[in-house]
Amino acid sequence: MLEKYNESLGKELIKGMGDFVACHKSEIFTVGKDQCTYNYAFKGRGDDISQYPTLEILMQNVY
Repeated sequence: MLEKYNESLGKELIKGMGDFVACHKSEIFTVGKDQCTYNYAFKGRGDDISQYPTLEILMQNVY
Protein backbone atom coordinates (compact mmCIF):
# COMPACT_ATOMS: atom_id res chain seq x y z
CA MET A 1 0.00 0.00 0.00
CA LEU A 2 1.17 3.49 -0.77
CA GLU A 3 2.19 5.11 2.47
CA LYS A 4 2.41 8.71 1.29
CA TYR A 5 1.82 10.39 -2.05
CA ASN A 6 3.91 13.43 -2.89
CA GLU A 7 1.99 15.60 -5.38
CA SER A 8 4.99 17.70 -6.34
CA LEU A 9 7.01 14.57 -7.15
CA GLY A 10 4.06 13.26 -9.17
CA LYS A 11 3.99 16.45 -11.24
CA GLU A 12 7.75 16.17 -11.87
CA LEU A 13 7.39 12.54 -12.98
CA ILE A 14 4.61 13.35 -15.43
CA LYS A 15 6.48 16.36 -16.77
CA GLY A 16 9.68 14.34 -17.23
CA MET A 17 7.88 11.50 -18.99
CA GLY A 18 6.33 14.06 -21.35
CA ASP A 19 9.80 14.62 -22.80
CA PHE A 20 9.76 11.02 -24.10
CA VAL A 21 6.11 10.10 -24.63
CA ALA A 22 3.31 11.97 -26.38
CA CYS A 23 -0.04 11.32 -24.75
CA HIS A 24 -3.51 12.80 -24.34
CA LYS A 25 -4.03 11.79 -20.73
CA SER A 26 -1.81 10.88 -17.82
CA GLU A 27 -2.61 9.48 -14.41
CA ILE A 28 -0.89 8.43 -11.26
CA PHE A 29 -3.02 5.83 -9.52
CA THR A 30 -2.97 3.06 -7.01
CA VAL A 31 -5.03 -0.12 -6.79
CA GLY A 32 -5.13 -3.08 -4.46
CA LYS A 33 -2.71 -5.95 -4.95
CA ASP A 34 -5.53 -8.18 -6.20
CA GLN A 35 -6.23 -5.84 -9.15
CA CYS A 36 -4.29 -5.93 -12.42
CA THR A 37 -2.92 -2.47 -13.18
CA TYR A 38 -1.88 -3.58 -16.68
CA ASN A 39 -5.52 -4.07 -17.68
CA TYR A 40 -6.46 -0.64 -16.38
CA ALA A 41 -3.51 1.24 -17.87
CA PHE A 42 -2.85 -0.46 -21.20
CA LYS A 43 -5.86 -2.39 -22.40
CA GLY A 44 -8.32 0.49 -22.28
CA ARG A 45 -10.43 -1.07 -19.59
CA GLY A 46 -10.09 2.06 -17.51
CA ASP A 47 -13.31 3.51 -18.91
CA ASP A 48 -15.37 1.29 -16.60
CA ILE A 49 -13.76 1.94 -13.26
CA SER A 50 -16.36 -0.20 -11.48
CA GLN A 51 -14.07 -3.13 -12.43
CA TYR A 52 -11.48 -1.65 -10.07
CA PRO A 53 -13.12 -1.12 -6.66
CA THR A 54 -9.80 -0.27 -5.00
CA LEU A 55 -8.76 2.25 -7.66
CA GLU A 56 -7.65 5.61 -6.35
CA ILE A 57 -6.59 8.22 -8.90
CA LEU A 58 -4.02 10.39 -7.19
CA MET A 59 -3.40 12.78 -10.09
CA GLN A 60 -4.86 13.14 -13.58
CA ASN A 61 -3.97 15.42 -16.50
CA VAL A 62 -5.79 15.65 -19.80
CA TYR A 63 -4.03 17.43 -22.65
